[in-house]
Amino acid sequence: DYQLHLPTGGAVTAFGFWNDDRFLEASLQASGDAEARHTRAAESGRPTALLSERDGVQRFSVYPVAAGALKQVEVSMRVPIDVDLGRHRVRLPIDAFLGQSGPTSAVLVDLRTREPLDGAGIDGAQTITLNDGPRRAQLAATADGPIELWWRESGPDLGFAADTVAFGDGDALALRVVLNE
Repeated sequence: DYQLHLPTGGAVTAFGFWNDDRFLEASLQASGDAEARHTRAAESGRPTALLSERDGVQRFSVYPVAAGALKQVEVSMRVPIDVDLGRHRVRLPIDAFLGQSGPTSAVLVDLRTREPLDGAGIDGAQTITLNDGPRRAQLAATADGPIELWWRESGPDLGFAADTVAFGDGDALALRVVLNE
């Protein structure tokens, strides 16, 4: 059993796992039906997986997993993107497996943009660039906790942001100007 804490607005779009050397892709079904099928499959010794969501936490159950064994799981998700002065950021949740300490997750990112890329990376993990092009970057990393994927698209050299802030008896304008980050 394991879980992912997705950010608000995030959703799992697909998942599956490897049993021996065969990838088994999960299919979405109604909750009650899926739980009953998962239980029947596990009781009969067949490989099975179940995804459920409660209070924004995605919970997964994969069977069989032999005592002390590792299981390779693949999860595809959509998560919100934050943009601040031209730098896009996505926090990728990597949580501890229930009942185990310190698993390492391999993260493969296939980033595709509409505008030409001006840099990409993963904070919180050592990153290897597998492939890059004008509008695409493929990155790989390993991590045992949440990481942040970032990228910049080519654009103007200057970035501006302004906010109104309370100041004395009135309001003032707070202006941020960014040149080359």
